[in-house]
Amino acid sequence: AKLKGARVIGSAGSQEKCDWLLDEGGCDVALNYRDYKDAAALTKALAAAAPDGVNCYFENVGGMHLEAALNCIAMGGRMALCGMISMYNNAEPEPGPPNLINLIGRSVLAQGFIVSVYLHLAPQFAAEVAPLLAAGKIKFRESVYDGLEEAPSAFIGLFQGENFGKAVIRVGPDRL
Repeated sequence: AKLKGARVIGSAGSQEKCDWLLDEGGCDVALNYRDYKDAAALTKALAAAAPDGVNCYFENVGGMHLEAALNCIAMGGRMALCGMISMYNNAEPEPGPPNLINLIGRSVLAQGFIVSVYLHLAPQFAAEVAPLLAAGKIKFRESVYDGLEEAPSAFIGLFQGENFGKAVIRVGPDRL
């Protein structure tokens, strides 16, 4: 998004991760969500970071993040709904955010996002993104766990914020 000229606001669960988002990840603002006790506090911080509203939002967390985004979404904003990790292990379903009406009132386009639906675009994606990766213009981090025996702890770590970037299970030697 940054390479396309967007102002980028990131969110992470530690100061170290926020520092990486700012220093390496290309974010203009990084919010440590653990600094905010509720959706109202996170909304205030997000509104300060995006005073004209949030035009594009990638939903991967749910809970107070989604509520804050709905509070700050701009008229005509867009949301890609990829996941809601904050709700995955709940014994009882959480009630929806009280502000879903903002999707209607602000004429927001919200669409589910599953990578497999877009596999036909993989060649186009690779042609555009591979040179940017090779040039170091897109940065990423991985938490690599060696062996399938590490999969359970890696999975649990996702819900506890132990990973830094994408969690990857290495099951064999690296090969190019």
